[in-house]
Amino acid sequence: MDPKNLAPLQGTFVVVLVTLVGQGLTFAPLVRMLGLRANETDQARVRNEARSAAVEAALARLDEVAAAEPDSAVAVNTTRTQLLARLARYRGRLDLLEQSGSSELPTSPAYETALRVRRTAIDAQREELVRWRDFGRLPDEELRVLERELDHEELLLPRRASS
Repeated sequence: MDPKNLAPLQGTFVVVLVTLVGQGLTFAPLVRMLGLRANETDQARVRNEARSAAVEAALARLDEVAAAEPDSAVAVNTTRTQLLARLARYRGRLDLLEQSGSSELPTSPAYETALRVRRTAIDAQREELVRWRDFGRLPDEELRVLERELDHEELLLPRRASS
Protein backbone atom coordinates (compact mmCIF):
# COMPACT_ATOMS: atom_id res chain seq x y z
CA MET A 1 0.00 0.00 0.00
CA ASP A 2 1.18 3.48 -0.81
CA PRO A 3 2.20 5.53 2.28
CA LYS A 4 0.13 8.46 0.96
CA ASN A 5 -3.00 6.29 1.25
CA LEU A 6 -2.24 5.43 4.90
CA ALA A 7 -2.52 9.01 6.17
CA PRO A 8 -6.36 9.15 6.02
CA LEU A 9 -6.58 5.73 7.71
CA GLN A 10 -4.24 6.82 10.48
CA GLY A 11 -6.28 9.97 11.02
CA THR A 12 -9.48 7.96 11.19
CA PHE A 13 -7.89 5.53 13.63
CA VAL A 14 -6.79 8.39 15.90
CA VAL A 15 -10.25 9.98 15.84
CA VAL A 16 -11.95 6.66 16.68
CA LEU A 17 -9.41 5.89 19.41
CA VAL A 18 -9.68 9.32 21.03
CA THR A 19 -13.48 9.20 20.87
CA LEU A 20 -13.72 5.74 22.45
CA VAL A 21 -11.06 6.28 25.10
CA GLY A 22 -12.22 9.81 25.89
CA GLN A 23 -15.82 8.79 26.35
CA GLY A 24 -14.86 5.63 28.18
CA LEU A 25 -12.74 7.48 30.71
CA THR A 26 -15.20 10.30 31.33
CA PHE A 27 -18.48 8.37 31.43
CA ALA A 28 -18.19 6.90 34.96
CA PRO A 29 -17.13 10.20 36.62
CA LEU A 30 -19.96 11.98 34.79
CA VAL A 31 -22.53 9.46 36.02
CA ARG A 32 -21.23 9.78 39.59
CA MET A 33 -21.22 13.58 39.37
CA LEU A 34 -24.84 13.59 38.19
CA GLY A 35 -25.80 11.20 40.98
CA LEU A 36 -27.35 8.70 38.60
CA ARG A 37 -27.91 5.19 39.89
CA ALA A 38 -29.21 2.04 38.34
CA ASN A 39 -32.71 1.08 39.31
CA GLU A 40 -32.36 -1.62 42.01
CA THR A 41 -35.57 -3.33 40.97
CA ASP A 42 -34.38 -3.59 37.35
CA GLN A 43 -31.03 -4.98 38.51
CA ALA A 44 -32.74 -7.59 40.70
CA ARG A 45 -35.10 -8.47 37.83
CA VAL A 46 -32.19 -9.01 35.43
CA ARG A 47 -30.33 -11.13 37.99
CA ASN A 48 -33.36 -13.33 38.63
CA GLU A 49 -34.14 -13.67 34.93
CA ALA A 50 -30.53 -14.76 34.37
CA ARG A 51 -30.71 -17.17 37.30
CA SER A 52 -33.91 -18.66 35.90
CA ALA A 53 -32.38 -19.05 32.45
CA ALA A 54 -29.31 -20.73 33.96
CA VAL A 55 -31.45 -23.20 35.92
CA GLU A 56 -33.52 -23.96 32.82
CA ALA A 57 -30.28 -24.68 30.91
CA ALA A 58 -29.18 -26.98 33.73
CA LEU A 59 -32.50 -28.82 33.60
CA ALA A 60 -32.11 -29.30 29.85
CA ARG A 61 -28.59 -30.64 30.36
CA LEU A 62 -29.91 -33.09 32.95
CA ASP A 63 -32.16 -34.54 30.27
CA GLU A 64 -29.07 -35.14 28.15
CA VAL A 65 -27.25 -36.77 31.07
CA ALA A 66 -30.22 -38.99 31.84
CA ALA A 67 -30.37 -40.12 28.21
CA ALA A 68 -26.62 -40.75 27.95
CA GLU A 69 -26.18 -42.36 31.38
CA PRO A 70 -29.19 -44.49 32.38
CA ASP A 71 -27.52 -45.44 35.68
CA SER A 72 -27.53 -41.76 36.75
CA ALA A 73 -31.33 -41.64 37.19
CA VAL A 74 -31.28 -41.21 40.98
CA ALA A 75 -28.70 -38.42 40.87
CA VAL A 76 -30.47 -36.72 37.97
CA ASN A 77 -33.84 -36.85 39.77
CA THR A 78 -32.36 -35.48 43.00
CA THR A 79 -30.65 -32.65 41.17
CA ARG A 80 -33.78 -31.96 39.10
CA THR A 81 -35.85 -31.64 42.29
CA GLN A 82 -33.37 -29.18 43.78
CA LEU A 83 -33.20 -27.15 40.57
CA LEU A 84 -36.98 -27.02 40.21
CA ALA A 85 -37.27 -25.68 43.77
CA ARG A 86 -34.64 -23.06 42.96
CA LEU A 87 -36.44 -22.13 39.73
CA ALA A 88 -39.72 -21.72 41.62
CA ARG A 89 -37.94 -19.43 44.10
CA TYR A 90 -36.47 -17.28 41.30
CA ARG A 91 -39.81 -17.06 39.51
CA GLY A 92 -41.47 -16.08 42.79
CA ARG A 93 -38.96 -13.26 43.17
CA LEU A 94 -39.64 -12.19 39.59
CA ASP A 95 -43.38 -12.12 40.29
CA LEU A 96 -42.76 -9.99 43.37
CA LEU A 97 -40.57 -7.61 41.35
CA GLU A 98 -43.16 -7.38 38.56
CA GLN A 99 -45.89 -6.50 41.06
CA SER A 100 -43.75 -3.72 42.50
CA GLY A 101 -44.38 -0.48 40.68
CA SER A 102 -41.52 1.42 42.29
CA SER A 103 -37.78 1.53 41.79
CA GLU A 104 -37.23 0.29 45.35
CA LEU A 105 -36.77 -3.40 45.99
CA PRO A 106 -39.93 -4.93 47.38
CA THR A 107 -39.64 -7.05 50.48
CA SER A 108 -41.37 -10.28 51.25
CA PRO A 109 -41.87 -11.01 54.94
CA ALA A 110 -41.87 -14.76 54.24
CA TYR A 111 -38.60 -14.51 52.31
CA GLU A 112 -37.01 -12.32 54.99
CA THR A 113 -38.05 -14.88 57.62
CA ALA A 114 -36.66 -17.76 55.55
CA LEU A 115 -33.29 -16.01 55.25
CA ARG A 116 -33.16 -15.25 58.96
CA VAL A 117 -34.04 -18.87 59.80
CA ARG A 118 -31.41 -20.19 57.36
CA ARG A 119 -28.73 -17.96 58.91
CA THR A 120 -29.78 -19.12 62.39
CA ALA A 121 -29.48 -22.76 61.27
CA ILE A 122 -25.99 -22.13 59.87
CA ASP A 123 -24.95 -20.50 63.15
CA ALA A 124 -26.25 -23.51 65.09
CA GLN A 125 -24.32 -25.89 62.83
CA ARG A 126 -21.15 -23.86 63.31
CA GLU A 127 -21.57 -23.86 67.12
CA GLU A 128 -22.15 -27.63 67.17
CA LEU A 129 -19.04 -28.31 65.09
CA VAL A 130 -16.94 -26.23 67.48
CA ARG A 131 -18.40 -28.21 70.41
CA TRP A 132 -17.41 -31.44 68.67
CA ARG A 133 -13.90 -30.10 68.23
CA ASP A 134 -13.73 -28.93 71.85
CA PHE A 135 -14.72 -32.41 73.07
CA GLY A 136 -12.13 -34.05 70.86
CA ARG A 137 -14.65 -35.65 68.51
CA LEU A 138 -13.57 -33.60 65.47
CA PRO A 139 -9.98 -32.76 64.53
CA ASP A 140 -9.12 -29.11 63.77
CA GLU A 141 -8.43 -29.89 60.12
CA GLU A 142 -11.88 -31.42 59.66
CA LEU A 143 -13.49 -28.51 61.50
CA ARG A 144 -11.89 -26.10 59.03
CA VAL A 145 -13.20 -28.12 56.07
CA LEU A 146 -16.72 -28.11 57.49
CA GLU A 147 -16.56 -24.43 58.42
CA ARG A 148 -15.54 -23.59 54.83
CA GLU A 149 -18.63 -25.46 53.62
CA LEU A 150 -20.81 -23.42 55.97
CA ASP A 151 -19.03 -20.20 54.95
CA HIS A 152 -19.75 -20.99 51.31
CA GLU A 153 -23.40 -21.72 52.06
CA GLU A 154 -23.67 -18.47 54.00
CA LEU A 155 -22.05 -16.47 51.21
CA LEU A 156 -24.69 -17.75 48.80
CA LEU A 157 -27.41 -16.09 50.87
CA PRO A 158 -28.23 -12.60 49.63
CA ARG A 159 -27.32 -9.66 51.82
CA ARG A 160 -30.54 -7.98 50.85
CA ALA A 161 -33.48 -10.34 50.87
CA SER A 162 -35.19 -9.50 47.60
CA SER A 163 -32.16 -9.59 45.33
